[in-house]
Amino acid sequence: MADVLELLIGERDRIDRAISILQETAPRRGRPPGRRGPGRPPGSGRKKAARRRRMSTAARKRISEAQKKRWAAKKKTGRRKKAAKAA
Repeated sequence: MADVLELLIGERDRIDRAISILQETAPRRGRPPGRRGPGRPPGSGRKKAARRRRMSTAARKRISEAQKKRWAAKKKTGRRKKAAKAA
């Protein structure tokens, strides 16, 4: 049992060393973060995200009422069309 454990530990160490070597030699893909391309003026990189606008409670209520009115109108016209098809 101890022999098997020693073999497994040795194998794990070899695999760990191989992984670390592969990670060190792996080529980096893409441009390093924070670097600008050639010829770009300073400050032309990523901009900060604009602050999100918040909708007021009154505006939300107006929009809600208008949408409910549209749904009611659509629902009303939908029934007439179905009744006409059935007749």
